[in-house]
Amino acid sequence: MEFRMQRLESLNPDEFSELLEQSRTEGFRFVQRLVDDYESNRNRFDQPGEVLMLF
Repeated sequence: MEFRMQRLESLNPDEFSELLEQSRTEGFRFVQRLVDDYESNRNRFDQPGEVLMLF
């Protein structure tokens, strides 16, 4: 299995709605928290040393 990693410049919840729904169904709130924090500007991964990566 090969993995590809890329840096996200912005977060679009529509692009991973299936993962978001599955995480909610299974009781994992971390994906929803990521979206909430990003949309509220609480965490935009734009500070020195921060990066948001997609695998």
